[in-house]
Amino acid sequence: MWYALVLYIIDQQQLTMVTGSTTNMGYRFEVQPVDICPGNKTAFETAADKINCTSTGRYLCAPNTDLTHLIEFCTDRPRSLFLQGNCVRLEGSGDLNHYDCSEFSSGCPNEPYFDDELYKYPACLTINKISHCFTSENDCTLRESNKETPESNRETRNYVILFTVIPLSIVITLILATGVILCLRKSQFRKVKKTLNNDQIDKNELRQFIKKGHLTICHARCIIVGCAGAGKTTFLKRMEGATLKDLKDVRETDPLDIHVVDFEVVREKFTIQRSNIDMTKTITFSKSDVENENKDVDWDKRTISDIEENQSEQNEETYPLFYLSDSVVIADNDSETNDLKDASKRVTFDKNTEKQDITDEYNVIGTDTSSSTSHEKDYKMQTSPADTSFLSEKRKNYRISFINFGGQHIYYAFHQIYLSANAVYILVLDMTKDFNEKEPSSPNNVLKQFESWTFKDYYTFWLKSIDSFSDVKTPVIVVGTHAENMSAQDRKTFFKKFFELFSERKDLLRHLHTERCFSIEIPKNEAKLDDLHEIKTCIASIVQSLPQWKEKIKPKWAMFEYLLKNGLKKKIVSRKELSKYNENFDEDFKLPENEITVLLKYLNRIGSILYNADDDNIRNFVILDVHWFVDTFKGIITHPVDINNPSDNARKHFHETGELEDHQLDALLTEKNDMPYLSYKNELISYMDHLGMLAICYAKTSVWYYFPSLNRKTFNKEQDTPKSFKPSTILCFQFDEEGQLPIFLFYALVSKCNKLEGWDILVEDKKKCIYEKTACFSYRDIIVIICICKFQIQVQVFFPPDYDSEKIGRILVEIQITMERNIRQFKRYTYEIGYKCQNGELLSEKDNSFIALEDFPTDRRLCSRCVVSKKHIVENSICWMQRSRPDYSDISDSDIAFKNSNENTDEGLVSLKRIFHDALTGKMENFKFHLEKEIGPRKYLLKILTENGWNIMHCAARGGNSKIFEIITREMNEYKMKNETTYDQMTVLHIAAKYGRYNICKRILEKDDFEFLNEISLEGKNACHFAAEGGFIDVLELLIEHNADARAITNFGHNIFHIACIYNHLEMCRFISELGKFNDLLSAECTEKWNATLYAAKNGHTDVLNFLLEKNVSFTHSSASGRNALHIACDNGHFDSCKVIIDNCPSLLNEVDFTGRHAGHFAVRGGNLDILTYLETMMDVTKNTYNGMNILHMACLHCHIKMCAYIIKKYPYLNVQKTETGWTTAHFAAEKGNNKGNEIEIFKILLNGVEDVDFKTLTKNGNSVLTLAIKCNDYDFVEYLLRFQTELLNIPNVNNPREMCSDDFKMKLILDKYLS
Repeated sequence: MWYALVLYIIDQQQLTMVTGSTTNMGYRFEVQPVDICPGNKTAFETAADKINCTSTGRYLCAPNTDLTHLIEFCTDRPRSLFLQGNCVRLEGSGDLNHYDCSEFSSGCPNEPYFDDELYKYPACLTINKISHCFTSENDCTLRESNKETPESNRETRNYVILFTVIPLSIVITLILATGVILCLRKSQFRKVKKTLNNDQIDKNELRQFIKKGHLTICHARCIIVGCAGAGKTTFLKRMEGATLKDLKDVRETDPLDIHVVDFEVVREKFTIQRSNIDMTKTITFSKSDVENENKDVDWDKRTISDIEENQSEQNEETYPLFYLSDSVVIADNDSETNDLKDASKRVTFDKNTEKQDITDEYNVIGTDTSSSTSHEKDYKMQTSPADTSFLSEKRKNYRISFINFGGQHIYYAFHQIYLSANAVYILVLDMTKDFNEKEPSSPNNVLKQFESWTFKDYYTFWLKSIDSFSDVKTPVIVVGTHAENMSAQDRKTFFKKFFELFSERKDLLRHLHTERCFSIEIPKNEAKLDDLHEIKTCIASIVQSLPQWKEKIKPKWAMFEYLLKNGLKKKIVSRKELSKYNENFDEDFKLPENEITVLLKYLNRIGSILYNADDDNIRNFVILDVHWFVDTFKGIITHPVDINNPSDNARKHFHETGELEDHQLDALLTEKNDMPYLSYKNELISYMDHLGMLAICYAKTSVWYYFPSLNRKTFNKEQDTPKSFKPSTILCFQFDEEGQLPIFLFYALVSKCNKLEGWDILVEDKKKCIYEKTACFSYRDIIVIICICKFQIQVQVFFPPDYDSEKIGRILVEIQITMERNIRQFKRYTYEIGYKCQNGELLSEKDNSFIALEDFPTDRRLCSRCVVSKKHIVENSICWMQRSRPDYSDISDSDIAFKNSNENTDEGLVSLKRIFHDALTGKMENFKFHLEKEIGPRKYLLKILTENGWNIMHCAARGGNSKIFEIITREMNEYKMKNETTYDQMTVLHIAAKYGRYNICKRILEKDDFEFLNEISLEGKNACHFAAEGGFIDVLELLIEHNADARAITNFGHNIFHIACIYNHLEMCRFISELGKFNDLLSAECTEKWNATLYAAKNGHTDVLNFLLEKNVSFTHSSASGRNALHIACDNGHFDSCKVIIDNCPSLLNEVDFTGRHAGHFAVRGGNLDILTYLETMMDVTKNTYNGMNILHMACLHCHIKMCAYIIKKYPYLNVQKTETGWTTAHFAAEKGNNKGNEIEIFKILLNGVEDVDFKTLTKNGNSVLTLAIKCNDYDFVEYLLRFQTELLNIPNVNNPREMCSDDFKMKLILDKYLS
């Protein structure tokens, strides 16, 4: 044994001599010889991280001065520029110097470059170490180096050793050491594990690391897809390093299995290799992490990684960092006081603790509790930073999980579970198969709708799935198999034709690249297998460029993951329960509540669990066992039909249509004894619904489920559309070719529509009219057909023949709003709303017509999509939601006025007005012209504000042209301009929300630098109030999604529901009312105790009033002055609103306000004679107020001449009545009411009444008609009285007219004229 060790040491020393691995080689800093220097930027940065140059200097790699080695090092020199025609080498004490390469055969730099860009010129990094020259030098292979240096002499001796001593040493070592290594391996592993254990880890250091440290975790998924028999499993085995003999034993992957194999990235070799370490945990850290807190450590390649066969020893010698118990509370071994509920059951972490002690504690939760329905057991948690078995002896932070799907059709039912943006995809193709050849079906397949698919169809499907569920830039590697009998040209032709399949599909081609296409073969005659190095290098390069490959996390997460994977022993856990567990952690290890959500999202992203925080229906639970979830779904759709059971037609129907009743589903799973499913039924079904694996549907009295992957029915337009009904034009939600439209979104939309009130799936001959890509609904007495076609979701409505155009228009608006609301819930996907033209066809792959909603109304525009023979004028009637032309009439000169004080120049003011006007009106071409031709380089002009404090971005937000807004953000300081407010404190978000500019709002909110989400204007309005004011539901919904405060109130106490009512936005009112968390807003009161009913009455919004009645919002509510909805509707002259209120709440006819005014008084004050005559039929309108005021008094006060004439004629006795303060009708005519100008005519009517008024009487305050008119500055009435009613000047005890006059100059002149 010892002899073998000595030989091993000698061997290592000799190898060191041969390779020249020295520490400095005469330079002032340490250098490291390497075989090759990095060949690209990514490899360069990776190598820099490896030797930790980022903190000690700059990484470089270059030849040494003698051209005998390539060396990498951390230089202390600043970045240097080298001229074209030169390579470099490291000379002197460690400085790069020029090396003339002008005579090189090729590869000499042809332009200046920096030293850290040397990788761009491989010729400068390729040397002949024996000849001491660059290989691109013309005579390099012919000449021998004439440099006799100690270095070269030493190398000559080394080569002698290399070819004589070393081989002999290796042979002897192998013979003697074979048995020794087998004996040492187990003890060496045990020593390494002990080294990593408590003996050499500082407890406080570990605790501090877990509490405050950080880890950089790198993880990605590599997903292999392809048809059955394409060679996916063989390919993966070859990636693992299988031999030719191993491949002969490879069998086809079980069609219902998904194989997961872990690889790791070997960064120093720019490749990947099969991982031999335990990958059960995704978040790990090592002793080195603890000792080098916050540093990304590179790991010693000689660390033992083979721990599988020693797993039992690990269990014997180490214990978990924490465990769960139902009787032990948090206990810190280092703490002096431990508050234990049951001290007798306390467990310590002494090294001598017997294994049985731990086992007993695990048995508390060690059994599978997944079948239990109780989630309330209060487990307590004990943590011990003293125990370090939780540490990994090798860091696992460069991980790739390969997922190999079975190729059969069953995969298509649940592939969306695994597809993700943080993945690289490998599409395996059988190169012997013709693209148009029909793929042979397997007897195991239950998804019959794929039976007629060709290989081209499958390739299209997989690429579309990847495009839909990942990112638009997600890379796909194409691997062609069975290439044994193909020449290089044949292989090239195959891939060329493969790319041609998608020449018109930009959405698919963007994932492919010719440099990511590889062909592999199985060699004949037992030849050595290719190690697939190029493919491995490609994968290593791609995964390290993925957007979420490298993530910084906290060590605390490892503990929480251990809880999820090892502690809970459950299939599903509630989110609330996890919070309770977290509370039982030691204070140092607890996670903030929001961080738990971040961790769960991370684990979901890497495929460890299933969790979605964005969907209200599933955000409250976590699926811990993904494979169990998948197996449950597979068990449902693959359950065979019992051919010996004649009554098994229901299951046969399920396999043909995908329709399954609730009781049938329960029976099916119970039959398979899958009891955990029954315990978690609601959670499982909800998550499957979310993923589009099934749709939860509701009949009148029951629930049923639709499994779209099983539906074999196809929609026939000729047979399945109603011929006697009127068809509408076709509404389209266009998911642009640069965007994504997954099929599951359509299934989920069908599910949402089925849950709408009044919507039912159409039934024909007891069969539901739901097809592979189409669903038919009945709504009231109309038919709504929804389908998915290419990049569009299309909707067409069929109306009974007796429907008029007005009724059709109202329903189309309602349906479009409903569809928009449902589709908006798929927040990840972007789309444009529009319509097919008059010639458009439903569900036609060839018809690509689409006219955007924002293009309406149109001015006799030719349809750009139809061929010449079918050209036509686009009619505005095809638009469901008729839009008025943009009205810019409210843009006044003051909106684009600029200060021009004596201190300012007037340079550019004219150009500035023009470009601001273009931004306000959204005129893109004009804007670009004025920006380029008039503003030009004077961009500083755009920083000028208008007199109202508006900048150019405010104007663009109002104008609503997204392209103009983008240009401004690109040309100007977006952060500053976006966060500026106008002089009335409106932000750019306020303005965009007020005018319904959804795309601009979205762009603002998706930027992290917008700091004023809930900023308020001078009126106290935030963006939600402005969206409600404009009635823009999509904008309000967007704001709510981004956590804007939709419950805020303005300075007047208005909430968003009040504002929607004020501005008569009925659909906005409906939307707010349907958001459960805002229900209380409907009955809320604002300033002066006004509620929504009073505002609707004030503004005469009868539709809103009817809606408020439906929602039971109070109609008897009174304001602070005691006025009710009828009073206010009468006061504002809204006859229709009065009728709605009286019809539904007639008791209000008898109600009065705090002064005793009834509805008649308010009808007279409002001046609407129709309302008064309507009230007369139901109430006594002649009742006086508490101080004796009658309706004629009221008519005179507010100068309603027709009202006065009507009342005095019908109720002449009212003309002689006085109030308690002595006021007559004549006094009220002189008083200042809501309206003036008819005082003289009214006065004459009063004098000529059947019972004329005593116009010379005084009020209790001594005022006559004249003195009141003087007091109110009623010039014409005063002059009339002074000329024709002079007796008013001689009334005893009357107030002095001059004393009643204010300082009004005109009134003084009149009095001087007549009283002198």
